[in-house]
Amino acid sequence: MRIPKSKNRIRVKLIISLVIALSLWAYVINDQDPRVDQRYNNIPIDLQGQEVLSEKGLTILNTEDLSVDVTVNGRTGTLYNFNWRDMTASVDLSEIDEVGRHNIVVEVEGIPPEVDLVRITPSNIIFDVDRKESQSERVDLQLEGEPAEGFALVDLQSEPEFVQLEGAAQRLEEVDRVIGQLQIEGIKEDLQKNIELVAVNEQGEKVENINISPGQINVTALIGEVFEANVEVVTEGTRDNGARVSVSEVRPDTVQLAKRGNVGDIEAIQTEAVDISQVSDGERKELALNLPEGVYLLNEDERVTVTFLLEDQNEQVYEFEKINVENRPEGFQIDETQLERNVRLVLTGAQEQLDALSAESINVYIDLSEVTEAGTQEFEVLIETIDGIEVSGINPSTVMVDISESQEEETPKTNTDNQ
Repeated sequence: MRIPKSKNRIRVKLIISLVIALSLWAYVINDQDPRVDQRYNNIPIDLQGQEVLSEKGLTILNTEDLSVDVTVNGRTGTLYNFNWRDMTASVDLSEIDEVGRHNIVVEVEGIPPEVDLVRITPSNIIFDVDRKESQSERVDLQLEGEPAEGFALVDLQSEPEFVQLEGAAQRLEEVDRVIGQLQIEGIKEDLQKNIELVAVNEQGEKVENINISPGQINVTALIGEVFEANVEVVTEGTRDNGARVSVSEVRPDTVQLAKRGNVGDIEAIQTEAVDISQVSDGERKELALNLPEGVYLLNEDERVTVTFLLEDQNEQVYEFEKINVENRPEGFQIDETQLERNVRLVLTGAQEQLDALSAESINVYIDLSEVTEAGTQEFEVLIETIDGIEVSGINPSTVMVDISESQEEETPKTNTDNQ
């Protein structure tokens, strides 16, 4: 069947019109909505397969701020509507089986079909893989500031004291200590707080990629009230040769302390006891202090240095003709003649001290403070204490005294009658 020429012309014209239309459409599209490259920077990399890697006893060293730049190509309109935040970058670490350096390809997802992926920069990430190890470390607590004036930190307690570190063997070797910082500026009472822990190197810089368990610890700062006390040297024992041991110097002779709770006033802190039978002349001994409960040294390592002096002991005899009376009771009287008797007193001490004494400077007496009734009573003969001097003997050591009630004299009446 033969097609008329008029119909062929119509078909040609339709084809030519379609070609022209397509050309015009392509021109408009390319001119008004062209294809362009678009770069998206700092797309974070998701590290996949870390649990699998950990199960193999391995871990990676370089995980800090890993990211890539992604370049895509597409129509302007499409890219305008493209939400780049839907785009993700990742690496798969699950195939790593040994320690060393591994080059892993970066995969990007979330790009729509009408957009082409041009490049990933970098397209590969090099990972250094090391053995995963763990170790225990004591927490180093660091204080910031000082308590209020008149107060001091007496103890710092943490729970737990030790924490577990986990990470690459190389990173763990860099760890010098685990620190936690506590602010105590101006405090007057106990403080309890949870603080964060950080693993640092010898320069005090944070060591990255170290897992600390637990990451926080509970810290209690105990605060006490500051005071000062004298040092009292305690001695025990005797010397066979009778020499007297004395303390010639104490350094320091006072110490700074703090107290907590219901601790009263304390004037002196005793040292540990020193056996004077083992002391030589001029010897210096470093002594610890015996602190009562609730009392703390501000310098917990402080020791007291004591210098001892040995002196030969001599005896000297003193004679007295009368015994004095102390604390006479009201309503009673005594027979004074019974106290007019000779008393022989033997004192022991350094000769220099003994020579400085005289009978007139020594008070020999009896004490009547306990008298409550009349009668003949026995009293011990006493002398006032003299520093560095001991009583070796006193004769008589006691005396009998008659105590009687005082007799009040009647006052004669005065005749006031008129004469």
